[in-house]
Amino acid sequence: MTSARVYGSGHANLDRDPDLLFLILQNLKRAIDIGSDEGADTRALFGMELLAYAEAHFEHEEKLMERCQYPDAAAHKEEHRRFRMHNAECRSSASRGCG
Repeated sequence: MTSARVYGSGHANLDRDPDLLFLILQNLKRAIDIGSDEGADTRALFGMELLAYAEAHFEHEEKLMERCQYPDAAAHKEEHRRFRMHNAECRSSASRGCG
């Protein structure tokens, strides 16, 4: 997996998000590599952590875009909205046992 440092901006406040994302993804990958029922709970836990991270990241990023008057903020917020909808559909399917 590529290091989060490759994507760094040089601003500690901004770079903390990708660092955390890569840590969560590395832990999720380890849980997936374990396979079997032994790693199922761990995979679910890291999956939930990833979704919680994404939501916190989106909120932080949207506030930052607003403060900085980012010109493409509306389009980027729309990407966040689509991601949130997709995750909600996936959670709904999983809760019904559809995978």
